[in-house]
Amino acid sequence: MTDVAVIIAAWNAEAFIGNAVRSALAQTGISLQVIVIDDASADESLAAARAAAGDDQRLICERLDENGGPSAARNRALEIVTARYVAVLDADDTMAEGRLARLVALADDSGADIVVDNMARVTEPGGIPDCELFLAGPDAGRASTISLTDYVNPKTTARFGGGLGFLKPLFRMETVRANGLQYDISLRNSEDYYFVADLLARGATMTFTPEPGYLYTVREGSLSHRLSPALTSAILNAESRFQSKWSPEAGPDLKAAFSRRLSQLKRMDAFEALVDAIKAKDPLRSLGVLASRPAQVPFMAGRLISIALSKVFGREDRAAR
Repeated sequence: MTDVAVIIAAWNAEAFIGNAVRSALAQTGISLQVIVIDDASADESLAAARAAAGDDQRLICERLDENGGPSAARNRALEIVTARYVAVLDADDTMAEGRLARLVALADDSGADIVVDNMARVTEPGGIPDCELFLAGPDAGRASTISLTDYVNPKTTARFGGGLGFLKPLFRMETVRANGLQYDISLRNSEDYYFVADLLARGATMTFTPEPGYLYTVREGSLSHRLSPALTSAILNAESRFQSKWSPEAGPDLKAAFSRRLSQLKRMDAFEALVDAIKAKDPLRSLGVLASRPAQVPFMAGRLISIALSKVFGREDRAAR
C-alpha cells in the first residue's frame, strides 16, 4: 500500500497550483500519490496541475461538475485514496523537503492517528519562507500530545501562539474509514478543524511536532485569513452541532473548553458582522450590530485596533479557528 496520499482541493488555482503539486511530488523517503480535485474552476487549474507533474503517474486529477467547496472536493479525494496516510495540502501552499517522511515516521513510531507540525509563512505563492513561524508561543517549541480538550480550548491557542485548527494534518486513513468520517460540506472555512475534532472525539490520538514543514501562503483574498458573516455563521452552526453531539459525555474540563470556544466564536461572529457593515459604509447597520451585542463591544474595539496596528507594523492578524 502507498504510504501517503496528498489531497489538494483546487478552485481557480491555475496561477499557483503547480507549486503545490511539484512540492508534493518532490517528497522523498516514502511512496505517495497526489490527488487533485478541481472544484468546478473557471480557469485551467487541472491543466496547470498536470503540466507541473509532467509524465509523473502518481498524479490523479478529477473535476467536480458543480462547485461544492473544499469539503466536497476533499470528500471526493478520500474516496480515491489508496494510501495508509492522508496529508492535506491547500492549492496555494507547499511543503518543505522531507516533510512527509518525517511525519510518517512519527506516526508509525508513536501510533498517533493524527500528526501535525508547525508552519512557516510564505508571502507569495512559491516564494521563500520568511523567519516567522505560525505558532510561536511557549508550547510551540516542544513535541506534545494534543487531546480533544486541548484542541478546542482557546487557552491552548494562547499557549501555542496560534490556533491549532489552522495546521494541516497527516491522518491515518484506517481510522478515518473505521469511523466513516467525511468533511462537513456546509463549511467553506474551518473544515479541517471539525474533521480533526471529530476524530479526536471518537478516540483518535494526535501528536504535534515543532519542526515547520508546511509552508503556508499569505495572499490577498485567502479564505483562511479573511472571514465573512456567512462563514462565521456556518462555523457557529457547526460548533453548535458538534457540542450538542459530544457535550453530554464530556467531563468538566472539556465542557469548560467548549464554553470558552463558543463564547470566542460568538465574539468573532459579532466582529465580522460589524466589519461587513463598515465595509458597506452603512452606519445604521454598524450601530445596530453594536447595540444588539453590547457584551461584544470591547472585543470588537480591540480587534479593530489590532488590525489597524497590523497594517501599520506588518503583523499578521491570526483569527482563532
